[in-house]
Amino acid sequence: MRFSLQIVMAFLCMQSVAALEIGDIAPAIPNLNVVKGTPAAEDSGKWRVVEFWATWCGPCVQNIPHLTELQSEYAEYIHITGISDEDKTTVVPFVEKQGDRMNYCVVYTDRANYAETYGPLFQGIPHAFLISPDGEFLWHGHPGEMDVILKQAIAGTYDIEAAKRKAEAQKQSAGLEEALQKSFQTNDLEKISKAADALLAIVPVHEQGMNVKKIIAQQKNDPSIWRKTLEHIEIENLSGEELNSVAWLLVTEEHLLYRNVDLAVHFAEIAVEKSPDNSALLDTLARAYYVAGKIDQAISTQERAAKLEEHDMKLEAILNYYKELKNL
Repeated sequence: MRFSLQIVMAFLCMQSVAALEIGDIAPAIPNLNVVKGTPAAEDSGKWRVVEFWATWCGPCVQNIPHLTELQSEYAEYIHITGISDEDKTTVVPFVEKQGDRMNYCVVYTDRANYAETYGPLFQGIPHAFLISPDGEFLWHGHPGEMDVILKQAIAGTYDIEAAKRKAEAQKQSAGLEEALQKSFQTNDLEKISKAADALLAIVPVHEQGMNVKKIIAQQKNDPSIWRKTLEHIEIENLSGEELNSVAWLLVTEEHLLYRNVDLAVHFAEIAVEKSPDNSALLDTLARAYYVAGKIDQAISTQERAAKLEEHDMKLEAILNYYKELKNL
């Protein structure tokens, strides 16, 4: 049986080796040209969010109101700075046109000023970095996924050691990702499967490794391979967010044989146990209950999510949908 390299390669994106690591003191970026607002002083006592963006980037533009909301909601605790590597004639008129929609600090600078420090940690934009009041670099990722991290940071519940362990595991996985990629040249499902298993042993919910195992199960027409992959996940040391990612993957899986609803509910319940006040995790758990046919539990769980985020009309709309289903 010939393995579909084209399908698998779509899931592979090799990560660069990071020059900046979790826990390091975040270096200042020189030669910032201010377009709007005032850059945060290092001794401001606030959490600093540095977001890299561009005017041509659709997802960046879509995320602008979200950053404005965060800056407004947590003004006492955080300072957001958006950094573009475009020139003045491009950035200034764009920011002026945005008006209050883009209500946080915006600057531009040459990419060379951060390429060796922040640059290796991201390949696409938008991408945000979280820096503590003491100057420690603690998190990076898509700014749309930052809400929960910010809440934990402000509340003093953000697990820095867990973040370091995760970062170290991701760094170790780089060589295993390369080995997985090379294994496709053999077109040997067993070798490819073992390479994926080695990757998952380091990063239990590694997206690339999990996708490869699911594709192998589909190639062999054997859903049990995918289920065993899920059952072997050691959940004790995983964060609520990591468990949530698996649960969401399952409840949105279009192929019924690979959905494994019971495991979706299990992962989602434990995720909420670990982070009970996370509206995104509650939303996933409600979806899992809904898919499992437990409509009353779906409603009560979605009510908790909507109550935590009263301004989020999407959560309220989903809640109303579940209620309508019950009436039907």
